[in-house]
Amino acid sequence: GLDPTIAGEYYGICFLLIAVLLAIHAGLTGSSVISSDEEDRVTEFLYSKPRSRTYILTAKWLAGAAIVLAMWGTAVCTSIITISKFAKFDNFWSDFWLLMIAGLSIQVLFFSVGVANAATTSRLGMSARLVSIAVFSSYVLYVLERLSDMFSWARYLSVFSYFDATSIIRAHAVNPRTVILCASVSVCLFIFGYVRFKQRDLRS
Repeated sequence: GLDPTIAGEYYGICFLLIAVLLAIHAGLTGSSVISSDEEDRVTEFLYSKPRSRTYILTAKWLAGAAIVLAMWGTAVCTSIITISKFAKFDNFWSDFWLLMIAGLSIQVLFFSVGVANAATTSRLGMSARLVSIAVFSSYVLYVLERLSDMFSWARYLSVFSYFDATSIIRAHAVNPRTVILCASVSVCLFIFGYVRFKQRDLRS
């Protein structure tokens, strides 16, 4: 539904790939910030300090959030440089930032999925695989929904359908209810991660 001869709409076509990459990175970052201690065998050293699990998890969460934000900033900067090199933004600036907001929303959601998943399982490899499966499944559902009306139900199960680039560029807006929904789910997953991590037996 987008014209690849127009710079803004061509970027909309590429946005799905960018969103998938951002989602995978954010999900794996959320998994690793929690599970890496047990994989690196530093659990006893870290959790014997006079700090609560909540304090340590908050510090890890902030570090992971900084990494995710840095990745988002890198995507923004490289996109601006690349588009400016081959075309003019003209009226695409507003749509570009809407797509970047969509990308950040996807990152936050899968980051929270990674945190919640890692708080449940102590195996970093398993947590990473589950996050990757979640991203891939969401992507496949999006593709199926775009290919056939038979899979129209898939749009409700794929986060990539919620932030479809074609819809954003055509409407020149992001559905605020979608952003609120993703933010609410992310908050719930973060809370679940805190509660579950405080109850879990740590492996040294």
